[in-house]
Amino acid sequence: MSITLFPHVAPQLVARGYRPVPITPETKAPTRLPKWQKYEYAPDADARFADCGTGILTGDVLGVDIDVPDVEVVKELLTWLLKTYGMAPVRFGNKPKTLALYRAARPESQRKMQTAVYKRGELKGKVEVLAKGQQFVAYAIHPTQSSRTSGAAAIR
Repeated sequence: MSITLFPHVAPQLVARGYRPVPITPETKAPTRLPKWQKYEYAPDADARFADCGTGILTGDVLGVDIDVPDVEVVKELLTWLLKTYGMAPVRFGNKPKTLALYRAARPESQRKMQTAVYKRGELKGKVEVLAKGQQFVAYAIHPTQSSRTSGAAAIR
């Protein structure tokens, strides 16, 4: 399964006001960058990250990460979120888990928030709001299986 690699998608993300960060292959993290929270994309770095997936730094944008493995619960939470806070780009990762992307009204004051762990039988999940100093994977292969994380809706 192929993915859109960092050098191809990063310039498009920058043009749309996002802050891309290279995601190390087979991970969910920008481990090649010691200070990734402050990374600023530069085209001359493309060769260094040619094999990387792409993440988006949060802060200016907030990622509402519905990290719940129950399809029906995800549908209910996502429906509530979109009705309450408005339409948003949505990306799916390790389905049915999903993330909705919103612009932060006050990026400098936003910090990560999360719910308590949700349990239903053997399933566990939570909802997190990813904020300043964090990132989410937009384009990559999930490291625990072959599912593709696609952020195509997020950059249109």
